[in-house]
Amino acid sequence: MRVLWITPGFAPNESMVNSVPPMQLLAKALVARGIELEIIAINYPYTGKPYLWNGIQVHSACKFKPRKLRWINWIYSFFYAIKAHKREPFQVIHSFWVGPAWLVGNKLSQLFGVPHVNTLMGQDVLPSNKYLKYLKYYDYDDLIAISDYQKQVLQQTTGKSTNHIIYWGIGKEDIVYNLTQKRPIDILGCGSLIPLKNYELWLEVVFKIAKKYPQVQALLIGSGTEYEKLKSKIAQAQLSNQISIKEFIPRPELLDLMAQSKIFLHTANYEGFGMVMAEAYANGCKIVSTPVGIATKIADIGNNADELFLQIEDKLIGKPHHIIYQTRFIEEVAYEYELVYSNKIYVK
Repeated sequence: MRVLWITPGFAPNESMVNSVPPMQLLAKALVARGIELEIIAINYPYTGKPYLWNGIQVHSACKFKPRKLRWINWIYSFFYAIKAHKREPFQVIHSFWVGPAWLVGNKLSQLFGVPHVNTLMGQDVLPSNKYLKYLKYYDYDDLIAISDYQKQVLQQTTGKSTNHIIYWGIGKEDIVYNLTQKRPIDILGCGSLIPLKNYELWLEVVFKIAKKYPQVQALLIGSGTEYEKLKSKIAQAQLSNQISIKEFIPRPELLDLMAQSKIFLHTANYEGFGMVMAEAYANGCKIVSTPVGIATKIADIGNNADELFLQIEDKLIGKPHHIIYQTRFIEEVAYEYELVYSNKIYVK
């Protein structure tokens, strides 16, 4: 089976493992299942040239970086896709995010006469996404949600939903197998330090914990517009000895830190899935989170600082932890996507 992926961006090289890790894992797992995959990246990397990534042909259509000129990149995407399809036809087109890649995928689907599916990746189901208004012209059943929560948000936003939900899975190589009982980090947080991820709430909860339990050690890892503000708040609270903040680190190092942490605290206002929670859980962390993404299945939930504080305190003092989540691996995810591809071809 030959499949064309269309995405806003993709890893520019094999060493850039922090660039949308779930997509990288899925691409390799699909190829391992015998899928012939080509990828068109519309806006990133900024090369405008084709390259090989783990043996997969990737076409960078990014000729222009300025936002007002990006529509020209869409045209280059068409040229790349048509040329590749003439060389050897695709059976399925798979786009990511409801945005330019989804629009390009729909048009190519009509042109080639092949089915098109789209994976909803995160914030693209929120009302702020201007591309959602075009959904009424297309079949919602071509959309694949990545969690029940995201599916519910899509329905709240648009009034319609999709039948497909495929949870992400982690790579077996992302589990630190030499797990130890010694976990010097009591509370870990990680993600993009932007307002939507609500790390001010993370700090509020950890401040409360640190003041009641002076021996607690917490670590926040991330970069973004909120970094300096959060760093300043830690200093102002005179808790720098208990709470550390680091900018993003290489993915293998992050996984090692998860294996050294007791509790993973996630406080986002919205999350489509929350891959970082799945990774932390697989590496032995107890998860405490706001009710977003997969949190209702993998975490003890808190809706505000007081509730999150109580959940963390219970774990620090050794109360029983009852969450049992079956870790999914990317091979299972690849199998489910292959079924979707095959079913779309068969129905057509």
